[in-house]
Amino acid sequence: MNSFIKTYTYENGEIQRVQVVECDNFSNIKFFTPQISKDAVKHIASIYQDFFIKQAPYVFGEIVVFHIPENIELPFTVEGIKDKHIAAKIYLKKNRNNQIAKDFINQLKELGYLYIVKGKNPFIHQYVPYEGIGFLSKDKKDASLRVNANFFTFDLFDCQSKYDIFGTPIGLCVKDGEVINPPLFNREAFLVDKQNNVSIKKIGLSDLDLGIKGRIYERPNYKKTPKQNGYDLVIVGNKIVSINKGGNTTIPSSGFVINTLEDNHYVGECITYKGLEDIVFGIQCGNSIIINGKKTEEFISRFYHFLKPGEIQYPPTQYPHDFLADRAPRIALGESKDHKPVIIWAEGASKKRYEKGVDSCGASLKEMADILDDLNIYNAVNLDGGGSA
Repeated sequence: MNSFIKTYTYENGEIQRVQVVECDNFSNIKFFTPQISKDAVKHIASIYQDFFIKQAPYVFGEIVVFHIPENIELPFTVEGIKDKHIAAKIYLKKNRNNQIAKDFINQLKELGYLYIVKGKNPFIHQYVPYEGIGFLSKDKKDASLRVNANFFTFDLFDCQSKYDIFGTPIGLCVKDGEVINPPLFNREAFLVDKQNNVSIKKIGLSDLDLGIKGRIYERPNYKKTPKQNGYDLVIVGNKIVSINKGGNTTIPSSGFVINTLEDNHYVGECITYKGLEDIVFGIQCGNSIIINGKKTEEFISRFYHFLKPGEIQYPPTQYPHDFLADRAPRIALGESKDHKPVIIWAEGASKKRYEKGVDSCGASLKEMADILDDLNIYNAVNLDGGGSA
């Protein structure tokens, strides 16, 4: 692994620092989920208080941010739901004033796994369970380098159904032919096959064999399934989290629904995605940057525009929509011209202070394409950027 830093200076005196890490081969790149910690839950709660609520205090009310450790059993049940975080989200929202709910909230609070932040809207109560949110810097014995990869549900507006859990990864993850996480929203994916050929192309659920006969419903095309015969299988990741009969099922932002006439599926059952057995490594996240040596000059993947409230929402709601001007820290995964993996980090400007010519200004998507073109990157996609970078 080879690493170097390059600084770009613009005509107006602004600078942009970029760190480039050249790796040996794509087979050495692995996916991982950081261990959740009490500090992570506390940090997430402070982000909601300092950024979301501070900017729009009358939009938000009480927000209960929590995580349920594996050794804690629920003192209640929700019919048809086995996932503890989904069950707690549903139950607490419906029964927030009963004693069982209050005692459970106090239990998590005393353990340091629950925090409550408050806006000024007295009529809104939101329950925000978290899974898979931790610090990249922890437990790094198994890796020389760790970076954020694909998107995950984070914004309050990302979770549009009772089945959505904050911290759920969004987008395709493939390792040695196994689909770890399914493709959503038909976005571009970075794919490496067994012959070490790299391609960037759109991929969706219809490109895979799910082993279940039925019709697929996902956002942004549908918010709910229609009333219909058969069974709606609600799928998040590789698990069936709920089964509803008769349709009219809200589609999760972090998953999808299959309507099927088959009645031999069970809540908690895992499904297997087939069709990418020839892929050694694959990831689906942000827009492409460069394809076969040609810079990307516009959005190719589809993203929700939060200034269009009539559209059906889907993650990430805060993705930049000005390709030329929206600057932020960036992380990209690319292929060099000699077919080696390259990870590129563009430093971003501090939110609290910025000194021109001293601090990096952050890169727009157009500027990121220019930088990677200068670095002779042949294929590349954006990974999760902004605060995650």
